[in-house]
Amino acid sequence: MLEKARRARDFNGLPKLVQEKAITFFEKAEADAKDLPVWVGELYLELHRGTYTTQARNKRGNRKSELLLRDAEFLDAVTLALAPRRRERADDPRARSTT
Repeated sequence: MLEKARRARDFNGLPKLVQEKAITFFEKAEADAKDLPVWVGELYLELHRGTYTTQARNKRGNRKSELLLRDAEFLDAVTLALAPRRRERADDPRARSTT
């Protein structure tokens, strides 16, 4: 990364690159941050219809987790329908098994 930064330092067509300590950057940013707009409410871009990522494994894992959660909620609802007193027993600390 440092080599890429060195090469990009004076590269035509790119903004001027300056390396500095993080504290220096944040001090400058704080000084420039006068009267910034404040957004109240939900951030939603109406033209945004999807997401792209290079992290396909993360997206796949998230989707699998969503499906497993859906299945768990469905099975919980089915068992409650088949054994309506199950919830009463589950809420009773005396009914909990220690095995």
